[in-house]
Amino acid sequence: MRFIKADKLFSGEEFLATDTVLVINNQGLIQDITTADKVEESVVEHFKGIICPGFVNAHCHLELSHLKNVIKEHTGIVDFGIGIIKHRNDVALELQLEAMLLADKEMQ
Repeated sequence: MRFIKADKLFSGEEFLATDTVLVINNQGLIQDITTADKVEESVVEHFKGIICPGFVNAHCHLELSHLKNVIKEHTGIVDFGIGIIKHRNDVALELQLEAMLLADKEMQ
């Protein structure tokens, strides 16, 4: 279990009170949001800056949309990079643009 505090915590909608502490379980998931007075000070990790859990791994590379289902998942960053290099030019530019538009629609 980890207890994390930062200069500012953003919930995705608002900044939380300055005494807010995130409670992270052993799987790395936010289990609770509490206040500093309810946690032993010695176990709280303090970070400078802003923590915004909603931004964790929340991005998309539209320019790679044409590679969806081409590169095998869960093989690691090296094999992912090799797959991009190997297959990035396999599809005509027009089809790449279509894949980007479709992926953008799916995100929305």
